[in-house]
Amino acid sequence: MKITQFEVLDSTNSYIKRNYEKLDHFEVISTNHQTEGKGRLGRIWLDDGDSLLFSILIKNDIKMENISQLPLVVAMVIHDTLYPYIPDLLIKWPNDLVVHDKKLCGILIESISSHQEIHAVVVGIGINLSTQLFPESIKETATSFFLETNQSISSSLLIEEITSKLKIELKYLNQNKSQFVSYSKKHSFLLGKKISFIKDSKIMHGIAQDIKANGNLLVKTSHEQIEISTGEVHLIK
Repeated sequence: MKITQFEVLDSTNSYIKRNYEKLDHFEVISTNHQTEGKGRLGRIWLDDGDSLLFSILIKNDIKMENISQLPLVVAMVIHDTLYPYIPDLLIKWPNDLVVHDKKLCGILIESISSHQEIHAVVVGIGINLSTQLFPESIKETATSFFLETNQSISSSLLIEEITSKLKIELKYLNQNKSQFVSYSKKHSFLLGKKISFIKDSKIMHGIAQDIKANGNLLVKTSHEQIEISTGEVHLIK
């Protein structure tokens, strides 16, 4: 695999989207700093210089019907990579990894398309690696690899391991052999717990009951069962 490292970018996802035609399948773009890093729903990814920030370009080996499952597939791969170091690491549907209710990693999947045709998919990954002190605004909701393990880890080796595992998992996904659903259930942060979510512009509450084969979250409310395909989900303590 080809890994290109930058000192500063607006964001690794944006760079790939601008240049995907001349980049290789499964090429990795990494940077030390992002000036316009973002997460899901347009949120800003705070860049303290101590995070692992990279994106993977997928130009082949992806079926349109599998794109909605990618966040959990990627989450599984990252969890499998970090779990030996952080046994309390859990997957928060659909695309975060958390430790003791604090976010360690975020995933942002973006498609490159035109005329209803998918040309490529960008997998953006941000992992808090060596941060020791978070800003006041997020110190109660964020953690880092260093804070959880009191040790350092090689960024380049992490990128190589995650990317290599993802390449294998995509083949399994296309063959309907991926175990991402059972894996996500086993290591789920939400299942069996009361959550809040937005459906049809309304804030709703329910119990996170199951993860379906398509990657959707099944929630049991007081009146019905609702299947959620995307969106923000919050744990009710």
